[in-house]
Amino acid sequence: MLGFFLAITSTSGAVDQQSSPRENESRPLFPIALEHPFNAPEETFLEVKDYLKRYYYSDQLNDEALYHAAIQGMLRHVSPPQSPELAKLWPATDFERFNSELDGIQHALGLDVRYSATDGSLTVTQTAPGSPAAKSLKTHDRIMRINGQALKGINAQQLSQTLAQAAKDSVTFTVVRDIEVFDVTLKSAVYDVQNLHLKRFQDSAYIGIKSVSRGVASALKKTLEKLEKEGIDHVIIDLRNNAGGDFYEGLALAELFLDRGTPLLYTLQNEATVEHYRSSNPEASKLQPILLINEYTASAAEVFAAALRDHQKARLVGTRSHGKATVEGTYKLDNGYYIKFIIAAMYSPRGQSWQSKGLLPDYFAESSAGKIEELQALPFKRQLQQDLPLATAWKLLHESN
Repeated sequence: MLGFFLAITSTSGAVDQQSSPRENESRPLFPIALEHPFNAPEETFLEVKDYLKRYYYSDQLNDEALYHAAIQGMLRHVSPPQSPELAKLWPATDFERFNSELDGIQHALGLDVRYSATDGSLTVTQTAPGSPAAKSLKTHDRIMRINGQALKGINAQQLSQTLAQAAKDSVTFTVVRDIEVFDVTLKSAVYDVQNLHLKRFQDSAYIGIKSVSRGVASALKKTLEKLEKEGIDHVIIDLRNNAGGDFYEGLALAELFLDRGTPLLYTLQNEATVEHYRSSNPEASKLQPILLINEYTASAAEVFAAALRDHQKARLVGTRSHGKATVEGTYKLDNGYYIKFIIAAMYSPRGQSWQSKGLLPDYFAESSAGKIEELQALPFKRQLQQDLPLATAWKLLHESN
């Protein structure tokens, strides 16, 4: 994180109405209050727990399981129905893994795949440099079995569970490469994620950002400075399939392009306090990039895109973004577990929320989300020929001259 930005807190009544969250958007982003009376809630909870313990068919139900389920239920209730993962109860080991991912460190196998229900195969679309998968697998390899289990006929949930379990332990894949069939055993390991990759072509640069992990803003700053010295003034930043990451890192990305004092974001907490985030970058880049977005561009990546779009520092090309405009806080419990839940709603510099509805692109151009990693792995000229959103951005950059 670069640490340029600053935050100014004020009460909602003292905020400039033209540049703060609008009054009609200060209500909850989704229903959380009951629409009917529910008398004696605490006594009723204990009564239900007592009935379950006395009459439930299995004697394995105990207080530990019921209290755990009750906590999970509370956390689900305070999350958007379409995004229950925004509130979580974590064992310490799972939280440490999540925190490492924000630092750009992955504990996994390191491969992206695309599933074909037709023949029950997983096609490798990308392997992460330095990961276990990179040592044994190649792009376009087809995985037909996982630990001896054929994949044909399984549904999406079963496949997701199988892959999640494989990422935690060692796993054996049965792989088809050309006419060769062989087994590969991979063991999950820790490796650094390379979240920023650069391609140059003629007078232009393409920068892909895979996630908004800590340190990516610093890496982008160095890249932009180098490009400006080389005289490159056409830049495309690819945020497609970028699910976000660190909230403050998203702000740090935005202020690379926005001068000191420029609003980056507003957050609304408890419907009473508005926090203003402004750039304090004394030397913002003069480049005006085009940002590629799609339905999997979310959270901190949307913070970056919304700030630049509102200040007309970037044009958005692609499809509507995911629509996550909330900030989550994480707290450690006395028993060693961690909880995460929404603590604030985010609003763009113009005071607009993109929760659920996403950010609309300035220019619509679509490519299959499942093929983006394959396209990004191509040399730039070949990618330009096959990637419609990229070709659209390229045309816009060169038409503006």
